[in-house]
Amino acid sequence: MDCLSGGVFGLYCISYMWLYLIVGWLTTYVHAHSTILLIFMVAIGTVIENTFFIVTSQNAAALFSFNALQSFITQSLWAMITGAFMLIALESIQNMWERWSIEKRN
Repeated sequence: MDCLSGGVFGLYCISYMWLYLIVGWLTTYVHAHSTILLIFMVAIGTVIENTFFIVTSQNAAALFSFNALQSFITQSLWAMITGAFMLIALESIQNMWERWSIEKRN
């Protein structure tokens, strides 16, 4: 057990590594400048993350219970609501940082 999350050791690290690799691969094909596309991409990322948890879980019967489904839907909805705003904020921070670094070099 991972002492920080209570999950299987390395589960979160591996799932985020796969998400990083998948997103890195997708950015070569998809350039997300649309807010609606960002919302669905964040939701798909949440689905992928939960899929890793389902695949690596020991108790398959508990995964398909009402509580697990409710948790999955809640996570997906929160990701769709907050994810796009967070990505837009991060993009604006990155743009500010790049402008600042260009000004500093000149």
